[in-house]
Amino acid sequence: MTLGLYREFVLTSPSIWQLVVAFVKANARACIEGKKPLRVTFSTYAKKRSNEQNARLWAYTYKTIAEQSWFNGKKYSVDVWHEYLGDKFLPKVESEMPDGTLKTRRMSTTDLTVDQMTTYMNDIEVFAAQELGVEWL
Repeated sequence: MTLGLYREFVLTSPSIWQLVVAFVKANARACIEGKKPLRVTFSTYAKKRSNEQNARLWAYTYKTIAEQSWFNGKKYSVDVWHEYLGDKFLPKVESEMPDGTLKTRRMSTTDLTVDQMTTYMNDIEVFAAQELGVEWL
């Protein structure tokens, strides 16, 4: 399987723009002639969630919920809380499958920005305190 051409640039200085221009010059013609033209998209950069945020989510947030809460008379593992809370609070994304059907799934925390991950963890903590009686220390 051959993957399509992909390259990202984060414009943090004028010299990066020169790399963007050089990349387009080096690849645009071949892509167009190969009937696979380049797509150029511009957006503001948002840093992906940090490893520290992810560690806190698992070692503190999910763990505290799993230790303190009972839901419908049952205790659940951190893995179950991860799935349940992800389905409840994470954005949904739609993907087209090879047979043309559409599948909706929740976004992975690995795709969240720092701000989105902060919001996600805050939403969980408020829910857990208000609905499950979790005490955050």
